[in-house]
Amino acid sequence: MRESLEHRGPDDAGLHMEPEVGLGFRRLSIIDVDGGHQPLSNEDGTVWVVFNGEIYNFRELRAALGETDHIWRTRSDTEVLVHGYEAWGIEGLLARLNGMFAFALWDRRSRTLHVARDRIGIKPLYHAHSAGGLAVASEIQALRPVPWVRPEIDDEAVRYFLAVSYIPAPLSIFRGVRKLEAGCRLEYRDGALAIRRYWTVPDPVAVDRPAPRKRLEESLLGLLEESVRLQMVSDVPVGLFLSAGLDSAAICSLFTSFGRAGTPTFTVGFDEPGYSELEGARAVAGRYGALNWSATVPVPDEAFLRSLARATGEPFADSSAVNVDHLSGLARERVTVALSGDGGDEILGGYETYVASRFARYYAALPGPVRGCAFTAAKALFPPGEGKVGAGLKLRLFLENARPDAAESHFSWRRIFPAGPLHAIARPELHDPGFEERYYARIHDLIPRGRRLDPLNLLMYLDVRAYLADDMLTKVDRASMKHSLEVRVPFLDHRLVEWSMSVPGRAKLTSFRTKTLLRDALRGRVPEPVRRLRKAGFNAPLPHWFRAGCGTLLESLISSRTASCSAHLQLDEVRRLLAEHRTGGADHSHKLWSALTLAIWDDEVLRPS
Repeated sequence: MRESLEHRGPDDAGLHMEPEVGLGFRRLSIIDVDGGHQPLSNEDGTVWVVFNGEIYNFRELRAALGETDHIWRTRSDTEVLVHGYEAWGIEGLLARLNGMFAFALWDRRSRTLHVARDRIGIKPLYHAHSAGGLAVASEIQALRPVPWVRPEIDDEAVRYFLAVSYIPAPLSIFRGVRKLEAGCRLEYRDGALAIRRYWTVPDPVAVDRPAPRKRLEESLLGLLEESVRLQMVSDVPVGLFLSAGLDSAAICSLFTSFGRAGTPTFTVGFDEPGYSELEGARAVAGRYGALNWSATVPVPDEAFLRSLARATGEPFADSSAVNVDHLSGLARERVTVALSGDGGDEILGGYETYVASRFARYYAALPGPVRGCAFTAAKALFPPGEGKVGAGLKLRLFLENARPDAAESHFSWRRIFPAGPLHAIARPELHDPGFEERYYARIHDLIPRGRRLDPLNLLMYLDVRAYLADDMLTKVDRASMKHSLEVRVPFLDHRLVEWSMSVPGRAKLTSFRTKTLLRDALRGRVPEPVRRLRKAGFNAPLPHWFRAGCGTLLESLISSRTASCSAHLQLDEVRRLLAEHRTGGADHSHKLWSALTLAIWDDEVLRPS
């Protein structure tokens, strides 16, 4: 189990065994490089911990615990977990932590194993429980050697994967394995398992008058600046992921304001027109005196996609994982830690679907024939394009998926395979008419009851709960740890997330403009073209790739004599989508990417030769 995670920790390895528990660890040395060996215990060896991540406020916690009240054997952030647990108990400890983490803490005296995952879900954690015991790990492949874990596919997980390109917690691809959800802790004692939520995103505020604009801007910048300051702490080199966008420019501005001259920044782009941000990122780096290293992402070949499938461990089809993989490899040549702008969209209103939601219910109320004519006209006026997600595709997605319910519209726009196409491509064994109801019921179950909620903030709240950890943060964690690179996300300091939910949605974005509060707060701090730039996303040029090597690779995989993906997919439908895409009749690139990644995962991870 331990050695399967060597990529997450190439610098050191540790093991603690006693009759009831075994703790294994692979270490990527960041804080107290020489002394922070794990597993780590308290003075008498009655409390042991293994811990992945960073506790950013560990120095403050150490001071609160007292230098003389405990025997401190390291300078690492890990040690505050064992002594903090002794002083405050598990709930008191978790309430005080500021960081990204997944840890397992063994209390020999009470014969209890405590397992916890950070509030937002930046760090992953899987668990498998049966009569044989409990096993936990940072990645699903580390559970494969466990005797009671069987590689039996969970059909519901496959349905979710095809619908949205990832598998939401607590599901995993295997029936006997579950993800611990963000903000949850697990307690195991005498064979009994209990899972409890210790934190949730605060309920979005009711419609109310916001604070004065200037005060909101000052609060936002103050919280973000403090988060960047804490997350800069490291005993190894730190750099930045940098695009031409607003969020990474904000991080670069604040990072360099602390006197980090010549900060290393890293950018990737593409040869395909309309996708690359290399020039814009170089301009941002130059503005702050930062150094910039860049690379061009090639069309992914079979060997690369197989390596990515091994890293993700279960089917995952967010194509920007390719970009992050190359970006992480580039950064790891020079640094061990990188700061990223992820999370800003979800907490500060960066997605254009938030804007679209204001109009969706009015459009959905129109008679069916009117909506049908509008969709037909949009398809004719805006044929598939070659650039990033353009106005035509956005309009077609809006018209096709607008619903009277704003939350349902929002998550319909996120779907790769809607109900009809899902049934067309999935094997009959996966067909389940009840899935659509369960898909939207899961979203509604997350909505706080009994409150009159700010509709814009509600969508951001749902994205943090249902999308951020399972897609965006999963992508960054697996792609970066594949290269033994730690990525930190200043926008997701839990205090900043909590504050953002206290600010009415209309103060964070306007009717036709995303992220206006952040844009206004950064006036004079970031280049004006960046501050005004519309969100472009980190999209890969999938339409081009499937007219090149990716299309040929998919065709080869589904035409082979084994075609292991046939257990999940209707291969004739895959061929039809590929043929139509190649002729330019439609852009099926995201659907084809899901089919390709599933086929690769099936062949490389589930049934390796």
